[in-house]
Amino acid sequence: MKAMINFSRIKTRLRFELQALKKASRDALPEMIKTLTNGLTFLIYAFFISVGLVLGFFFTVGLIRG
Repeated sequence: MKAMINFSRIKTRLRFELQALKKASRDALPEMIKTLTNGLTFLIYAFFISVGLVLGFFFTVGLIRG
């Protein structure tokens, strides 16, 4: 009867791994949010700068042609 599987050890190990994963994600979450916020802010700034450049270009072309 050596083929008997010890489910309690497996369950304990899975529970331990889940707790470790929860702790790791809880520790990493503020850093992830900070990084995502910085990336989003950069994209917003890049969008407004590019819109300003494009509008400035068309305004300049309109002044030169008109």
